Amino acid sequence: VVESTERLAATYGLNVAGHLRKPFSPSELQNLIREYAALREDEQPVQNQQSVDVGLLDVQRAIDQDEFVLHYQPQIEITSGRVIGLEAFARWQHPEFGLTFPEIFIGGIRARGLLAEFDRLVLNRGLAELSQFAQGDGKSLRLTLKVSPDSLRDPAFPESLAAIAKRYRVLAQWCMIEVAESWPAEEQERIAETLRQVRMRGFSL
Repeated sequence: VVESTERLAATYGLNVAGHLRKPFSPSELQNLIREYAALREDEQPVQNQQSVDVGLLDVQRAIDQDEFVLHYQPQIEITSGRVIGLEAFARWQHPEFGLTFPEIFIGGIRARGLLAEFDRLVLNRGLAELSQFAQGDGKSLRLTLKVSPDSLRDPAFPESLAAIAKRYRVLAQWCMIEVAESWPAEEQERIAETLRQVRMRGFSL
């Protein structure tokens, strides 16, 4: 639970020094803070959301020029220590600012109404790259990809997802779709039907 909370905090852009299990002593806390401070001093300065000027047109250009990349976090089976899956996280390889995190660019994508287009880009890249993670027995790892409600409002999304998987020869059971946000009450039934159609095609949710 502690480690999951730590990862969640990092996902939201918080600076995480590490974690301690209770009961811990004041000296352990001091050591953690000291090590974290030393690590931060060694790092190159990182652009924050206030210092990076990312315009809406820049976001559209980034999508058009395929500047977004995926980083993968392994999912570990606790009992065996085996890697059983991967979760994809989008990053913007900005030509000026370097590697840029979602808290900086996702607001611009949402404001411009580009979330569904961004989802398609992520789905295509993730399923295209999945083959490089094949295990020794030739089996693929399961890949988890986040999808916004903007995509799920489209009744054609399940068919589009199946077509992308077929294009890259990815079996539906190798792919898990994660709905990362909530949606308005009046859209619940429509989106639920889209999710049912996704599940009927063999994808996990």
